[in-house]
Amino acid sequence: MSLPGWHRLPGKTHKSTGILLNVANKNNTVVLKQALLAALPHYRKVVCFGLFTNLMVLAPSWYMLEVYDRVIFSRNLGTLLMLTTMVVFIYFIMESLERVRRQLMLQAATELDHALEPALFHAAASAKLGAENFPAERAFSDYRNLRELLVSPAARAD
Repeated sequence: MSLPGWHRLPGKTHKSTGILLNVANKNNTVVLKQALLAALPHYRKVVCFGLFTNLMVLAPSWYMLEVYDRVIFSRNLGTLLMLTTMVVFIYFIMESLERVRRQLMLQAATELDHALEPALFHAAASAKLGAENFPAERAFSDYRNLRELLVSPAARAD
């Protein structure tokens, strides 16, 4: 199935499976695969930080359980102060981990951008020269969407 406005290039059929992957053919597929594999260590770190961040999300529930279990019955302000200090510290650590996660995602997207931008531009320009009606703008917008997805909260699994 072909998209409207697409023409058959010599030896290539463009399908509706995604312009970015269709534009990236032959040697460019290797460039895409290498760029995505280079970003993999960043995503492993993001998953690790995410595990700890998700455990820290339980802090408010734990705080309320401890307040109702210990502080209300004993009326001990020292216990309340210590619990509150611990929860504030956990929030601080959680926000610090989130900041590191965002920086890792941005770094991965930037590295992907530097690795794929020349190959994508060359492939889109070659395809545009081969077929006058080739939607090169759409290839660039698909690539921009991919890059923005990599730094979005959806990719961080928030």
